[in-house]
Amino acid sequence: ILTITEILEWFEIYKAAVNKFYLSKYQIWNMDETHIRKLIDETRLATLVGGEVPAKEMADEEEHKTSCMFINAAGDHFPSTVILPLVNIPPIADDVERYFDFTNTPKGWIDGETCKTMIEEVFVRRINKYREDKGLQGQYMMLVLDNHSSRNYLDIEKLETEHKIIIMFIPPHSSHLLQPLDLGPNKTLKDLYSKLYNPKYDDNMNQKRNKSLWALRLAESHAISEYTIIYSWAKAGLWPINPEAVTKRSMVKPEMNSTISRKRRRKMERGDVMINGSTIVHHGRADKENVIPSNKKTPRKRAPKMQKLV
Repeated sequence: ILTITEILEWFEIYKAAVNKFYLSKYQIWNMDETHIRKLIDETRLATLVGGEVPAKEMADEEEHKTSCMFINAAGDHFPSTVILPLVNIPPIADDVERYFDFTNTPKGWIDGETCKTMIEEVFVRRINKYREDKGLQGQYMMLVLDNHSSRNYLDIEKLETEHKIIIMFIPPHSSHLLQPLDLGPNKTLKDLYSKLYNPKYDDNMNQKRNKSLWALRLAESHAISEYTIIYSWAKAGLWPINPEAVTKRSMVKPEMNSTISRKRRRKMERGDVMINGSTIVHHGRADKENVIPSNKKTPRKRAPKMQKLV
C-alpha cells in the first residue's frame, strides 16, 4: 500500500517532467491492456445416468483475448490492438477488422516482444501522424505505463532520444489510483462487453470469435468516449495535475509515527496481519502501541471455596 508521502513524491517527479518538456494535455498518453473473456455457462442435458440423475455438459469457454488501448489527457485515443491466443490470425469479419489492430501470442496475453512492437513501432507511427495533425511536430510526448514485466523489453533511451517519447512509470501496485485507463475506460469496457456478447451454444469457435470482437467494438465505442477519458485523467490527478484527487481517497494509507511504522514493517515481514491499516495481530494478540487500552474493571473477588468434608 502506498503512503501519502510516496504518492506526493511521485507527483513531484511527474509534474517536473511535464514542466520540463512543456507538455500539454495533447502530449500525455496512457497505455494499458485489459483481459477480455466471458465464461459461457450455458448447459444442456446430455444423458440420464441410471435413469435418474441428469448429466449436464458445459459449453466451451470463450478464448482469452487482450485489448490494448492508448488514450491521452485531451480525450483522444488510437485504435486498440487485440491480442488473440493463436499461432496465425484467423478470418475476421470486415466490420471489425478495420476497427482494430491485431496480433497474436500463444495464450492471448501481452508479452515483452508484443509490448515492444506495439510501442516502439505502432505507437511511434501513430504518434508521428498525430503530431502532424495537431501541429506538434518536433515536440515531446509522454507515455504513462504501469510496471508490468512486459515493459522491461522497451528501449526507453531510444524512445526518448530518437522519437521524443518520455516513458513515465507509475509506482508499483498503484494502477487503481494513478492509471487513467483503469479508472474509467477498462471497467466500462468489461461491463458493457459482458452484456453485449451472447453467442449461441452451437456456434463454432470462429463464429464466437467474430461475435466477441463485434461486442468488443460496440463496448469500446462507449468506453473510450471523450467524456470517459477526460474523467479518468482527472480522477487519477494526472490532468489537471492534482495530487489531492488521489491522496483524499481512502485507498492510500495515512502516514504514521516512524518508530511504530518500522516495528509494524518488521512484524509484517514475519507474516503478521494488519487490520484496517492500523492494528497488527501478532500471534493472536494486538500490538500495545497501537491499541487504545480498554477501561479495566476491578476483578470481582471470588468467594472462598468450601472445603470438602471428609
